[in-house]
This record gives sequence, structure tokens and C-alpha cells, in this order.
Amino acid sequence: MWHTYCFKCTHCGCPLEERNFYEKNGKPYCENDYMNLFHPKCTGCGLPIPDGRQITAMGKPWHPECFVCTICVKPLTPETFKEHAGKPYCEE
Repeated sequence: MWHTYCFKCTHCGCPLEERNFYEKNGKPYCENDYMNLFHPKCTGCGLPIPDGRQITAMGKPWHPECFVCTICVKPLTPETFKEHAGKPYCEE
């Protein structure tokens, strides 16, 4: 149990009484800090990837919309790309 005035994000200190929050190791975090601290970051854009939205290609995490051909920006899937010099390319 927390006092209302004590219920704050462990990382940024923002009040949590009227926000969504997440708990990690018994400590509360605001949604933004939880995502930034504990979720994988997209290789394409660097932003956190929400649960259930990650694809893995070239051994790295991606948002599906960020995994695109380096040249033509065509959307790719882990099954439909070629890798060259650490970058994804379409098979065309």
C-alpha cells in the first residue's frame, strides 16, 4: 500500500495515482519510463517496442513497420529479405 502522495514513478518521480503504471521488482514506474527502461528498442527507429509487436531479424528487434529495405523502403519480413553489410534489402 502507498500513500497517495508517495505513489510516484521510481525513475522520474511523476505522481501515479491517476495514471497507468507498471511494477518491476516491487517498484512502480510510469508507462513511459517502464517502456524506455525495460522494453527492447527497435533497430530501425530506436524507440521501445511494446509487447507483442516485435519481430526479430538479423538477430535484432524491430517494429514491423521499421523493418524495410535499405534502398527502396519496401516492407520486409524476416523471411523475405537479404542481408548485406548488416543492413536489410529486398530480394529484388
